[in-house]
Amino acid sequence: MIPTARTNGHEIEERNDSLIITDEQNNKIIELDRLTGLVWKSCNGEKSPWEIQTELKTSFGVQASEDEVWQSLSELTKMNLLFDNYDSIERYSTMLEWEEDSLKPAPA
Repeated sequence: MIPTARTNGHEIEERNDSLIITDEQNNKIIELDRLTGLVWKSCNGEKSPWEIQTELKTSFGVQASEDEVWQSLSELTKMNLLFDNYDSIERYSTMLEWEEDSLKPAPA
């Protein structure tokens, strides 16, 4: 599964080390730490969690472990800021899918 951020109905304000999201539909204000905010902004429906981890380093200069990226995805899920569910079970299942895909022979 590729994480996709829920962005409709959200007003976004960047502060020094955080991202403030105003969820106008649910009348909530959510503050994300820098790492979780960058992960959320990277969830465009085209990158895997591992690609997001790489992007954090190359584009933002942020060293984040695989566990930290998955923790951020889990937090974003709990805050209803992603379309899909990302937790430890999902992580394991996704890893298996990626391994299976990498083991498939290339098309001729």
